[in-house]
Amino acid sequence: MANLSSIATAVASKPLPAFSPQNDLPVLANGRVHHALMSPSVQVRILALIDETGSTTLGEVVAHFPDHSDPVGAVLVMAGLCLLRLDHAEKLLDANTRVRRYPVNGFPPETMMLSPPEKKQEIEPVKEPAHPEPLKLPASLRRLEARSFRPTVVIGSGDDRRDFAKMQELRRPGIYGLMNSSSLYIGFGIDAGNRVASGQQPIQDIETIFVITDAENILTADDAEVAERILWSRAAAARERLMVNGLPSGVAVDLQRFSDIDAFVAEACLTLRHEDVLFTRGSPRTVLAGPRSEPGRTAPPRLFDDLPDGEVMELVFNEGRVALAARSSDDDWVLLKGSEVRPEVVQSANSSASFLRAAWLHSGILVPSPDGISYLLTKDMRFRSAGATAHFVTGSKGRGRGGWQPIDPDGGFDPETAALIAS
Repeated sequence: MANLSSIATAVASKPLPAFSPQNDLPVLANGRVHHALMSPSVQVRILALIDETGSTTLGEVVAHFPDHSDPVGAVLVMAGLCLLRLDHAEKLLDANTRVRRYPVNGFPPETMMLSPPEKKQEIEPVKEPAHPEPLKLPASLRRLEARSFRPTVVIGSGDDRRDFAKMQELRRPGIYGLMNSSSLYIGFGIDAGNRVASGQQPIQDIETIFVITDAENILTADDAEVAERILWSRAAAARERLMVNGLPSGVAVDLQRFSDIDAFVAEACLTLRHEDVLFTRGSPRTVLAGPRSEPGRTAPPRLFDDLPDGEVMELVFNEGRVALAARSSDDDWVLLKGSEVRPEVVQSANSSASFLRAAWLHSGILVPSPDGISYLLTKDMRFRSAGATAHFVTGSKGRGRGGWQPIDPDGGFDPETAALIAS
C-alpha cells in the first residue's frame, strides 16, 4: 500500500500547477480533486468508505487512514467542493460528525471548476441560486419541535461480534440482541458496541447480533435501560424465540420520555422485520404498536358484573383512595379494574412503580380519574405479591399483606373488616 503521508509530502514539494494552488481553493478537474492533501487513491478510498453504508464518521476516516498526515483535512477539502456533506453535532467537528456524499451538482458559487486541460478553457465560477431562508413564523404561531430519537440498527454474525466495537456510532448507550436458532438475549450497554464485543452473556451458539443506538447520540444510559425493557417485552410477546434472560428492571421514567423511547424501539423493530431478522410474524402495524403490557401481566377478561376468582381484598390509602384486588394465592394477585392509583411515586419507591405508570398511561391501561386526583385502572392486571400490588398502587414501600383487608363480595359488614362496605 502506498504511504499516504509520503504522497502528500511529494505533492506539496512539487511545483503546483496554476489550477491547483496549495493555499487556495481546491479544484475538481477530470473527476479528480487537486489539492496537496489529496491523491487519487485517497479520494477513491474515502468515497468507498462512505459508500459501504451510505455514510461514515470522521472518527472512522481517521481510523482507516493511519498513515495520512491529515485525513480530516482531506475530507474538508472534498467538503469544500461540495462532494461531501458534514452533519455537525452542535456545530462542532468531532469524531462523531457524519460524512455523506453531497447531492449531484451541489457546488457552491465559490467553488472553482475546470474543464479538461486539453480544452484550455479558463476557470469559471459555478453559480448556484442561493437557498431561500425559512419563512419566519407570524407572532401568533408557534413551531413545535419533534424530540424523537433516530435509531441506527447494525447487524452481524456471532463470529464477528468483536467488530461491533470498531464502529464509532455504536460506542454509545444502546440496546442489543444476541440470537441463535431458538433463543434470544436482550441487553443494554452504556457502550453498546463494546458490550457486545466483550460481553459474557449466557447464550450459546450465537448466529446473529443486532445493536440499536441513536444516530443523534441523545439516548442516555437511563434511556437505554428503559429501551431494554421495552424491547424485551416486545420480543417476548412476539414468541419467535425463547427469552434467555428475565424481564429487565428498567428505570424510573416519565410518560413523555417513555413514549419517545417506545417510538424509537418500535422503528428499530420495524427495521428488523424488513430485514427478516426478528418480528416477522403478524402485521407491520402490530410491530409498530407493540403489546399493551408485558407478557403475563393482563388477567383474563371478565364482564363488568362478574366476580373475580379468589378472595377480594381492599386497600384504602391516601385520604380515602381505594384499590381492590383478588387474591388467588400468595404469589398471584390481580389488581381489579376501577382501582385508584396514586399519580406520584416517592423517591424511595422502586423504579418499577414509575416505569409501569408511564408504560400503562402510554397504552391506556391507566387513565386520569375524572376529578384529576388519581389514576384509574382500566384492565385487571396481575402482580406476584400483596406487597408488589400495594407498592404500585400507593407509589411507596411499607404496605405489605397487612394493608389489604378482605371484604364481603355481597356487601354488608364482615367481622374481619373494620369498615362497612356499601353495596
